[in-house]
Amino acid sequence: MKLALSVLALTAALQAPATYAENNIAAVVGRQVVTQQELQQRVQQVRAQNAGQALPADLPRQVLEVLVAERAQLQAAMDMGIQVSNPDIDQAQQRIAAQNGLTVVQLLQRVQQDGLSEAGYRQQLRDQLMVQRARDRVLDQRLQVTATDIQTALNEATSQQGPQTLELAQVLIPVPEKASAKERAQAQEQAQRIAQRAQAGERLLDLAASAPKAQVGSLGLKPESAYPALFLEATRDLPVGGVTSVVSSGAGFHVLQVVQRERAQGDLSVVQTQARHILRRAQTPAQRSEAVSLLKRLREDIQARRITFEAAAAKWGEDGTAAHGGDLGWAQPGQFVPAFEAAMNALQPDVLSQPVETEFGVHLIEVTARRRVPMNDAQQRDWAERRLREVKGQQVLDAWVREVRAGVYVHVQDPALQ
Repeated sequence: MKLALSVLALTAALQAPATYAENNIAAVVGRQVVTQQELQQRVQQVRAQNAGQALPADLPRQVLEVLVAERAQLQAAMDMGIQVSNPDIDQAQQRIAAQNGLTVVQLLQRVQQDGLSEAGYRQQLRDQLMVQRARDRVLDQRLQVTATDIQTALNEATSQQGPQTLELAQVLIPVPEKASAKERAQAQEQAQRIAQRAQAGERLLDLAASAPKAQVGSLGLKPESAYPALFLEATRDLPVGGVTSVVSSGAGFHVLQVVQRERAQGDLSVVQTQARHILRRAQTPAQRSEAVSLLKRLREDIQARRITFEAAAAKWGEDGTAAHGGDLGWAQPGQFVPAFEAAMNALQPDVLSQPVETEFGVHLIEVTARRRVPMNDAQQRDWAERRLREVKGQQVLDAWVREVRAGVYVHVQDPALQ
């Protein structure tokens, strides 16, 4: 339940100084003020983000109310005695730059292009961190998720029906693309013999021994939608254990058997990702620039097969995975820092990322495989607790924002905005 710190957030107007000409103040909020300039900039942001969409006529008033709520939370954080140090701001600045694939220097250039000074940007970060810490403290004090809550959430999730699942066993008599008519006829005849014997009660997979080139095995238990329409049509009216007639496809001739068919319960599973990376540690802008250049060259060399990923990781990697070809193993969602995980999740298997910057340095990432696996009991309870904390936590924070908004003095200077 962290307050997002993003480049977009940095384009909000600067917190006003303590003294302003009266006609530049849009609202007084406790010991804070909202300036007309700040209000106008935020309204422009909303319009830019919703270009082409109809916006309410009282948009400035609605935006002002959002700014008032933000100031009320900041005031509450001050009243709690929350403080943020300069090193805290430095770390937040580095994290934001990494999450947006920028160096700190590039980030500062970006915010300056948006009309913000570095001092103003750091003040915004200070304010956002104070509010974030206030919200975290409120959650620590008020949010409760009991064992009963978790069990109830699990019961509800597992009672919901998922898609129908199907497991098929197959014997495939393959037919080469350039096979002659005679070869195709012979393959079809083999498949027909197997189908007839299986329909008469013999075990399908045992019958494949009569066709040496046959491909045999279970196709797995998976949602029906994962099977070819050709297979679904052939097995639609079959009971469990039923065997199809010969099914022809571009690959050859198939004989299929329905192993199991069931309506799945709630899908308490998780997608795991197997990935590897090459990490170059870098802290200063110069080090990060050098690391990006090196990893770009390595990416080109790996793609051109001048070097393998494993060899490149062993030679250039600077973390504990380097000796193992950069292998990170099978990873659960949330296991890596956000910038790394976002880049990894966007990759298709066997595709190399561009250099990715995180607080640890610069990475070259490759996804090697993905799989969906059932959650164990501990993972299910962790999933349910996180889900509850998200929902109930937001309710707690919404109530707190209403509370601090109602408890702070607010004077709107412009009658048109009241």
